Amino acid sequence: MSQNSASKNQVTSSSEPWWRFGSTTWMLIGGLLLFNVGCFLQPSLLDTVFALVATSTFSMAQQEGTENAPTENSGKLILLEKAKISTISNREIREATGEESEKDKKEDGYLPNPTAIDCFDALGYRYTGGRYNDELIRFRLRCPPKIEPGKKYPLIVWFHGKGESGDDNKRQLAHLQYTLPFLAGPKSLDFFMLVTQCPKDNPYWDTSVSTEGKGDAPMTIAREIMEAVIKEFPIDEDRISAFGLSSGGAAAWQFVQDSPEKFASIVSCSASPPSGPLLTDVTVWAFGCTGDGQISMEQLRQTINQTKSKGDQPNKIEGRFGPADGNQLRIA
Repeated sequence: MSQNSASKNQVTSSSEPWWRFGSTTWMLIGGLLLFNVGCFLQPSLLDTVFALVATSTFSMAQQEGTENAPTENSGKLILLEKAKISTISNREIREATGEESEKDKKEDGYLPNPTAIDCFDALGYRYTGGRYNDELIRFRLRCPPKIEPGKKYPLIVWFHGKGESGDDNKRQLAHLQYTLPFLAGPKSLDFFMLVTQCPKDNPYWDTSVSTEGKGDAPMTIAREIMEAVIKEFPIDEDRISAFGLSSGGAAAWQFVQDSPEKFASIVSCSASPPSGPLLTDVTVWAFGCTGDGQISMEQLRQTINQTKSKGDQPNKIEGRFGPADGNQLRIA
């Protein structure tokens, strides 16, 4: 199914090949590729990426199964708007990913790509805690286009960076256009992706603005929404992963630390981990750039090494992953 014309007009086309990305792009794509180990367990994942390069058009075969959508009001979960896109062509993917994410000219942060927005359902969750009393908290959820009866699917919980906080339920999707081959490409993967948003007046995941404790900290709300999604949808609870960028990467570390038994893997991009060893044996992939003054590659390696020394076995790769503005992007 092709995206609607209104969204198409907002996509910037580029003559550059789609694989010539910057460091942020490669971190995101690399992270999704590496979920092959900890989450998807699909050995053909890397082949999928190369197939996208080689194929410019496609004919989508009809998939068996049922449409996957929440009911209009499933307890505390409320469907606000269905995703407009289920599958797009390689040409549309190249158009959407041809340039780096667009910076917001009015304030800190980046703007979401219209094509990426259209891949996600908009939902609301009735939440009470801290300053909220039965407040409708809006969030995004990517669902597999079709659901096979009796089958369960992986869940990725995404944590955005500080600049993508807001109240529009869109801004938190910035940079996710780079994941379009996996979200809606001709050979997209079947998984759920949960994307909540820090409010504009509280852009810090672990901070509460209420005097009543942590009840309104965005991370606390995200955890309750995650549990509601697990209850409502066919989620494989052995394949839940946290994925975060920048301050969202730090949030992903903490999110997993708070309930390690829930997670199969974590991907952190441009974020420092908590000090000391991780209290979990999940698969860990930590991405960083040597030119990033906000994080320490040495701290990333130290955390993983300390965790391994405690008997846990997170995966670890050291080496160059790609260029990043003249410096080297590395996997810790």
